[in-house]
Amino acid sequence: MNNHHFAHALYGLWGALRPFAYRFTGDLSAAEELLQETFVRAFIGRRHYKKGTNFKGWVYAIMRNTYTTRYKRGQLWHKITATRHAPLIDTARVAENEGPACLTHAEVWRAFGALPQNMRQVFLMHYRGFKYQEIANLLQLPIGTVKNRIHMARQSLQRQLAAYA
Repeated sequence: MNNHHFAHALYGLWGALRPFAYRFTGDLSAAEELLQETFVRAFIGRRHYKKGTNFKGWVYAIMRNTYTTRYKRGQLWHKITATRHAPLIDTARVAENEGPACLTHAEVWRAFGALPQNMRQVFLMHYRGFKYQEIANLLQLPIGTVKNRIHMARQSLQRQLAAYA
């Protein structure tokens, strides 16, 4: 794949990878920044892409690794506890779901907000893809404490949202 075709294929993934970047960062501007850095790294490392393999998966792995690396350097620490509610996608291009909506986004956030801060932080990091050991290292906690807090947070959320199950 020549540089022009590679750049065109990469640009075609922008819309597909944007929701994933937002899920990592929790902020639209940080998601855009993460996407830009991911695409630069992908373009620089294009010789490592093996033709015929999953291109989107390869770029997604670069994005995940970029985010993890930036996080470990402490550049995105404030994003872990961010709870901003910005639109994730362009709603003009989305079909309406006419099914019954019994659980709203606000109710989930209310239940999440009711968790104690120490559980909320660990659970959010785990939800965003961090492994138990990474969380333990970053927060300087024993791994058993990390696992326990995630377990307790899940149980609490299940209890609080049981009426919607």
